[in-house]
Amino acid sequence: MGARQTRSGRHIVSGGASVLIVEAPAGTGGEADLARNRVAFDTPAGAVDAAGLIDLLRIADASDARTARRDSVALQAVLDVQREREAAGTTDERAAGDRIAEWVSQQTAVAWPPPSTPSAKRS
Repeated sequence: MGARQTRSGRHIVSGGASVLIVEAPAGTGGEADLARNRVAFDTPAGAVDAAGLIDLLRIADASDARTARRDSVALQAVLDVQREREAAGTTDERAAGDRIAEWVSQQTAVAWPPPSTPSAKRS
């Protein structure tokens, strides 16, 4: 992946993102515990398995990192949106802009401002 490791043990990958690789993240029993909800990602360097959202939330909740609370709130929000979509039967994964554009294209065009009428004109 072309990552470089810093003195703190973090790996800096392309785009400047950093990744910390640990044997057993806080709040987990290690790799076997995380394997049940893993998510596979394809990268230019090959496939990578990562912890699923629910496990990332557990890690954030158990972490003492200064960003842990913010990370927990963000992860919980993603899980809430996923749950709501499932409950509503929403399976449309298109970007919001694409869904809005389709909806707009199905609407009846309305001229604005309305054309002036002879009775509305003042001399």
